[in-house]
Amino acid sequence: MKPMGMIDKITPDLLRGVALGLLGAFVLAIMSYHLTVFIFRKRFPVPPKGGAIVITGASTGIGNHAAQYLARQGYIVYCTVRKPADVEAIQALGLPNLRPIIMDVAQAKSIENGAETILADLSKDKRPLIGLVNNAGVAQKFPLEFHPLTDLRSMFDIHVIGPLELTQRLLPAIRASKGRIVNLSSITALVLLPTGAAYGASKLAVEGISDGLRRELVDFDCSVSIVQPAYVNTAIFKKVTQSIDTKVEVSPEIMSTYGYFFRTEKRIKDRAAVDKASPPSVTTDAITHALTSPYPHTRYIVANVSGIPAFWLGWLVWLCPDRLADFIMGKFS
Repeated sequence: MKPMGMIDKITPDLLRGVALGLLGAFVLAIMSYHLTVFIFRKRFPVPPKGGAIVITGASTGIGNHAAQYLARQGYIVYCTVRKPADVEAIQALGLPNLRPIIMDVAQAKSIENGAETILADLSKDKRPLIGLVNNAGVAQKFPLEFHPLTDLRSMFDIHVIGPLELTQRLLPAIRASKGRIVNLSSITALVLLPTGAAYGASKLAVEGISDGLRRELVDFDCSVSIVQPAYVNTAIFKKVTQSIDTKVEVSPEIMSTYGYFFRTEKRIKDRAAVDKASPPSVTTDAITHALTSPYPHTRYIVANVSGIPAFWLGWLVWLCPDRLADFIMGKFS
């Protein structure tokens, strides 16, 4: 008689049992995580209404939405923008608590001038600086083999070096008021997708700096939080939609090597994911909680990817072996 191999022993009941076991382990892991977070949560002083908050990259999108909301809640919000036209657009909103500041976080001199203007204004008004939201960002999508290094350096200046320089300049004032720092990362720091690895790497650097700052500032009662959004319906994603609709020009060399990532079906899938993007209120809620709650979280995973809540996707990838995670990510790329 033919000996029974391992494949022959796999039955539907066994598969159901394995699936239920994995589901149970997944649920138990999440419950354990939240219980641990609750047990070890730390209470911070609640910043006063009327204090000042600096938000970078506030001309549109996540930064602009959060700035308007916080201004309406009674906070003075310094909105950094790059163009005089953006200053006029913010002033046209008619919100007296919004104070636009020209600043390019990729330029050291611009950061220095902007920070000096903010600090001088705060000193004149005798107003505490209770929060800094490092939000300014840029999106780039290339296979790593062909990613222009000048663009890559610029992206790290905007996402990493510039925000850290601004933080260094404003930190004494934040520390004096026991204020908060909120750094915008991305779900791509957890879930690195093909053609988005460089962007994700810059956000991983943001997370490393944020974790270090959080541990260095804990004795000063200064909270540091990370917001990790997935797809949010903002101007940057409208640009993604436009590029999908118009078929962005890709060099023949890239197409011949990595054409899979730029094929028509892929663009249709990307468009579907962008169409399901969450409203910017999800990031505003996270930023507001991080700035004002007595128990701010260290991380906020918000929005969705192709309709799947980013929180669940992050957990799934974290729990999976790398090869399985690669397979899952292939379904989103």
